[in-house]
Formats: sequence, structure tokens, C-alpha cells
Amino acid sequence: MSNSPDSPTKIKEVGAIVTLALAVFGPPATVITVFQQFVSTHALFAIALMLIYEFLIFVFRKVWDGFGSKVWENLAQKLAPRFSDWIDRRIGQTQTLSSQRILSSRYQKEYYEDLCKYWDELDTKGVINLTGLAPMPFDEGFVPIYLEPGRTSKSTRNLHTPAQPESKLTIWDYLADERKTFKQLLIIGPTTSGKTTLLKHVMLTLATRKSSSGFRHLFRKRQNTPIPILLSLREHVDAIEIGSSLVDVFNKHLQKWKHQLPEEWVKSQLEKGRCLILFDGLDNLSEEELRTKAMSWIEQQIKDFADNRFIVTSSESSIRNNALRNATVVKISPFQVEQARLLIEKWLMYNKIDDSPGQKKYKQRKAVKLQVREEAEKILSFLNSDTVLCTFVHNPLLLTMITIIYCDEQDISEDRSKIYKEICQRFLEIRENHHQILSSEKVQKVLQELASYMMHKGCSSISSTEIQTVIQKPLEYVEPTIPLTHFIDLVINTSGLMVKKNAEYYSFTHPAFQEYLAARPIKDKNLEQELINSLERDLNEQ
Repeated sequence: MSNSPDSPTKIKEVGAIVTLALAVFGPPATVITVFQQFVSTHALFAIALMLIYEFLIFVFRKVWDGFGSKVWENLAQKLAPRFSDWIDRRIGQTQTLSSQRILSSRYQKEYYEDLCKYWDELDTKGVINLTGLAPMPFDEGFVPIYLEPGRTSKSTRNLHTPAQPESKLTIWDYLADERKTFKQLLIIGPTTSGKTTLLKHVMLTLATRKSSSGFRHLFRKRQNTPIPILLSLREHVDAIEIGSSLVDVFNKHLQKWKHQLPEEWVKSQLEKGRCLILFDGLDNLSEEELRTKAMSWIEQQIKDFADNRFIVTSSESSIRNNALRNATVVKISPFQVEQARLLIEKWLMYNKIDDSPGQKKYKQRKAVKLQVREEAEKILSFLNSDTVLCTFVHNPLLLTMITIIYCDEQDISEDRSKIYKEICQRFLEIRENHHQILSSEKVQKVLQELASYMMHKGCSSISSTEIQTVIQKPLEYVEPTIPLTHFIDLVINTSGLMVKKNAEYYSFTHPAFQEYLAARPIKDKNLEQELINSLERDLNEQ
């Protein structure tokens, strides 16, 4: 079948005739069908409108044949290539954007997986590693931490804190504000008050999107959920001192997981304002000058990535001269009885429930729930009945120690000294990489010298320099291979019996441990009578 050169022309002519026919008869027929009653009632008016319409079609046709078609053809020749290029570019951009979103989603998923692997254990300062219990998953052991409004800088003094009855404010009350009124938070609290635990809770909740108190109605769309970045300031002192960017610090932080994310992805998330940056432990920096540098560096990152939110934690003494400008300051509320009860119940339940799957585990959990409540009440009643031990209720770490002892022994001794002895025997052993490097007996001997010195001096806190002077000889005697500073860090991070009061000073977690360790050598050497005689001589001299 031959294709004549006139075929395209004939096709155009047929198309034009069909188009004209549709234009002439289509609209009138549609109007008559739809408005049939009106046309029958006003026949002459309808005929007049139809004639006017047909006349306009006739005029348009003549104008189009003589002039309009030529204009259209010229425009089509010029616009068609441009329109085609525009469509190609849009398709390419859409494909590129889609690829970028897929890659970004993959990077974010990998980052969250690493977060959960690295952080999904409740931090107990190494305490749990010295017992027969397995580490408790973070979400199972977390107890809500409450906040209360603190002082604010001049520029934030007029801001209103979230409305919440009985001052039961949580971190989500501040993060829930879609207007980002509380864009920069400074959370202050003493050592072992739960500042780091709170930041981990925020990070893991955002990473897993598990329902949490106050989080259920936040960030309903996944793309609105901020990406959490938790950085310990103490681990990045060198980078802070040389003024590295937040992107470089974060990439260095990820190296510990042996999984590097593209620098461009990290930078793009920060530039888009999609991140929640959590700076932990300003009070862990040892020198005032270093804390000042760190705060200046933080403020520069806030300026460089102003669309993101920032949270900084510190003790109150460490921010006296290093307040974060334009920040809302909140305090960690003291640990209350209901929080203590919940913490004890979580540990007891975790110790009692086995790993049996399905219905058996559910029935077992249901069966022991009442028993757990009774045992938790027993522990609390015992602690509250003692004028010293009652203060343990308000310290999560010490409360965890007591509960772990109860889990193993199924009872608590009524002799306070035996409780202290049990805690020291269990929690003073120093381990690194699951290997014992110093027994609890050796650590206790060193700390006894320190406690005796502090009791003789009448102080409850002591500087790092002074500690090194006091424990140098005892440490050389029991283990000469461990450097002094390393020993101090190991005791703080492993045992939980000593803490940093601020950047320069250390103390025992509770005065009772200082008193017990100081008294232990007197008891072991049967020097009680000698101590009594010494006290009597001092009194007679007065």
C-alpha cells in the first residue's frame, strides 16, 4: 500500500471537518438536551442564541483560515522545542529528586539502625556488667524524667513554659511546640540526675518512633520527625579546640560504628533544618577555659545551622560563666517516690520474666505482676524506714544497686553496714572489655585511703590533683601498672560509687559510702577502742 504525499494533508482536512462539525453541532445539541424544558418554553429565544453562536463560529473560521492558523503555526514552531526541553528537564529533575530521596531514606535508616545497636542498653555505669543479669533494653528500663522551669537568659525571660498540671513537664512538652519557641534548651541537673539518660531517650524515641508519653501526637508525618544527633562534648574536645564544623565532628563520631555516611547527606540534613542536636556533658569538661571554648563553639554551630533545634546538658555550677544565649533553661526535677517505685518494678519484672515466647510469657508476666508490686513496696518501705537509706530513693543509680542486690539475694539485710559491704564487693570490681583488671578488694583498699583522708580533712568533695596525691602510694602497692588518672576514670565509669561534682571536684555518690570506707580499716584492724580513746583525749583537751 503506497503512501502518497497528500496523505498528511487529507488527514488534516478530515480532522478540520470533524472539529468544525463538533463545534457547530456539539454545544447546541448539549444545551438543548440539558435545558430541554427551557428551550421548549422559550423556543424563539433559543433559536436566536443558536444563530448568534453559529455566526460567531463562521466568523472565527474565516479569521482562523486567513490569519490565525499562520500565527499558530509560527508560534508552534518556536514554542514546541522549548516546551519539549522543559518537559525533559522536569522529568530528569523528578527522577533525580526521587533517587536522592531514596538514598536519603536509606542513609537515615542505616544511621538509625546503628543508633539502636550502639545505645539500646540502659546505662548503669557498668553496674549491671558485674552481676548475673543481662543488660536491660533501654526502652524497658527507662523511667520518665520530669523537668521544671529554670532561669532563662534575658531574651527568653518572657517565654511561657508549656502548660502542664502539677509541674509534670517532660522533654516532649518543649519539643511539641511546632513554632519552635523552645528552639534551644539548656538542661541542668546534678551528677546522676539522668541528663544523659534523658537525651538517649529522646534520640531512641525519634529513631524508632515508638510511642512515648507526649510523643504520640508529635511529628505525625515521618518527614517532620527531626533526626537526632547525640554528641558527648568530652569525646570531641580536640575538634572543639580547633573549631571544626559540626559536620566534621559528627562524621568523626560515626567512625566508632565503622560505618560512614556521606558527608553531603549529613550536611544537607543540617542545612534543611531537619536535625535535633544533643550536646551532652558541658560539666564533664575539666577546665573553665575549655568550657568557655565549648560554649562559644556551640553558639557558632547554632548560628551556622540556625534552622535546627539544639539541647545542651550541664550542671548548674558549670554554666555560671557560660550561659547559652537565647536558650530556655530547664532543670531536672528531683527523683520522686513514684519514679522510684516504677524503677524498682521494672528491674524486678525484668529479672523475673524469662525469654519464653508467646502466651506463656504473657501469662507469666501477668502472674508475677502482683508479686512485683508487693516486693517493690517492701524495698521502698525498708529504705524509707532508715534515716540514711531513705536518701537512696532519690538517687536512681543507688536505687538500682539496691534492687539488683535484692534480685540476687531475694532479700535485703537490715544491717546497713552489710548493705554497704555488699555494694562495694559487687560494684567496685573494675573491668575493661569484659576482663577483670582490678578486683573489688584492691579498689576498696585504695578508696579506703581516700575516704579516710577526706573524713580526717572534714570534706565531702576533693579535687583531682589532691586525689592523685592521696591514692598514689596505695595504687602503686595494689597495681602499679594503672595510671592514676585512668584509675579515677575507671572507678567513676564502672563502679558508680564516685562521681564528678563539677569539672574539678569529685565526691562519693553518697556520704554513707565515704563513711563506710573510712570506717572499714578501723573495723578490720579492731581499732575501735583506740579510736574511742583518741576521741576522749580530744574532748578532755578541749
